[in-house]
Amino acid sequence: MWNEPNLSQFWSGSRTQYIDLILKNGADAVHAAAPEAKVCGPELAHLSSASWDGWLTDCINQAGSRLDVVTHHAYSSSGYSGVTDRLEKPPVWPWDPPSVKQVLQNTGWFGRPFWLTETGWESAEVGEANQAAYHTGLLNDWFTGQPAAHGCTRSSSTS
Repeated sequence: MWNEPNLSQFWSGSRTQYIDLILKNGADAVHAAAPEAKVCGPELAHLSSASWDGWLTDCINQAGSRLDVVTHHAYSSSGYSGVTDRLEKPPVWPWDPPSVKQVLQNTGWFGRPFWLTETGWESAEVGEANQAAYHTGLLNDWFTGQPAAHGCTRSSSTS
């Protein structure tokens, strides 16, 4: 349901307008038209300047009953651990934003479907070889040996 509504270049309305007009109405329309379809959202950009954690909390609290999958975007300018840190590492300082895992836990969503639907590293900054190594590291970290370490599990669903 939309792309990065917490960034003004993609959504110019308020958070409440997005939740009420787009997320709730869109989810209801999808479920009415195709009950077997999965409604995914809110596809937030993981930027503290865009208040991603407040957006995610409000979206789940106000429209979570209409979602089948919570989706999120997380990028890093460093190696793959920067992405996994954003997903699961607790904040170091009180003013640091929480991890995605903490928001999911606080809203009661943790354990339900969560998809990281955008991630990566800008090739111009890290080079193609490093970008490939970072993706390999991220996938290996999640899917071999210790997939539960980040609260992420391999989905058996093909939908």
